[in-house]
Amino acid sequence: MPSLRRIVVALAIVFMIGVLVTQWILPVTMSFQEARKPPSGSWLVPRELPDRSISSAPGTKLSYFGNVFEVPWTDVDDAKTKSYPDAALLTFHSGLRLMIGASPQKFLRSDFFGKSEIMQVRVDQTFGIHSDYDFFSNLYNFTPDRIHLWAISPRLHYRDMFMLELKSTMLPREAETGFFYIGNSNYKGFQEGDPAASSNYHPQSRSSVFIRLFSDQGCLNLTLFQKDFQNPTGVSQSEINRIIQSVHRVDGSPTEKGTTSHN
Repeated sequence: MPSLRRIVVALAIVFMIGVLVTQWILPVTMSFQEARKPPSGSWLVPRELPDRSISSAPGTKLSYFGNVFEVPWTDVDDAKTKSYPDAALLTFHSGLRLMIGASPQKFLRSDFFGKSEIMQVRVDQTFGIHSDYDFFSNLYNFTPDRIHLWAISPRLHYRDMFMLELKSTMLPREAETGFFYIGNSNYKGFQEGDPAASSNYHPQSRSSVFIRLFSDQGCLNLTLFQKDFQNPTGVSQSEINRIIQSVHRVDGSPTEKGTTSHN
């Protein structure tokens, strides 16, 4: 009997050690490793846009996916414009290209965590969010120094590591040149890429600029590709601001393409 008791005690000790290792020591060790060698881009955080000027150049009004906005250029090459079920690619005679895409509210979070309503509630509670913008704001502002290194909860450790890895995956390389808060009275979001950082380079070396705008109806994604843009100065921030400040929703269901008119 004493031998059996010792075996039971030994097994209990082994079990507790295993729980301690898997539920605390291992997550803490992984958190320290993640903080010491964080993934690329994880230290980047958005800042306020330094240039808020708005271009007044002649432009074109576009309507896509239930959103209307103006671009400060009038040379859309309709023959090269391509439309897809959930995106459109506009090409200008200057070589500039604009990708337009849209998604409904919670669509992006559904991609990451599944479409189950129960899962969505758990995600919102875990990350303390109420909208897609909240989610991305929390994600983009999470940096390695915010990891809870000594937390008791293993879920918190895994959540922190997931946040850093997801942030690194979501942020394009261009965010290193500039990462900004943007928005207007109905939209708020982020700009990844500073057009001024590469405006003096050869067109082949110019960075793309990514615009992500959130509203109660969903998310509008705009990407400016400057690789073949023949304008010697490249796209300016004031031109990008013209697009951002002019974006608004239109009544009715989203359409693949609405009106295009010159101003």
